[in-house]
Amino acid sequence: STDLQIREAASNAGKLFAKSRVTGRMRKDVYERVLAFSKTKECEELDDYRKHFVRASLQDFERAGLALSNEDANELQRLLEEDSIVCSQYGGNLGADATKFFFFSRRIEGMY
Repeated sequence: STDLQIREAASNAGKLFAKSRVTGRMRKDVYERVLAFSKTKECEELDDYRKHFVRASLQDFERAGLALSNEDANELQRLLEEDSIVCSQYGGNLGADATKFFFFSRRIEGMY
């Protein structure tokens, strides 16, 4: 949007959403339940598609750092939240940038 207030509101909403996504990926209680289920006979008897889903879910949790110690997991979560803020600021900066470039047609000959 060209409206600064709308862009700021959207940016703030995006920051909150990104933070909630980071927090959701760091649910150790859910990871532990999925991990425990993955070791059961019931899981072994799942069809290939469902087994793949369980394995992929575990990989996602582990990529998010849930197999790490509590101290390392807290540091990772802090860094991910910081990253989401910086990425949101970058997007906002791009949206607010009003830089204009002017070229003579002879300078861009062959580019279009």
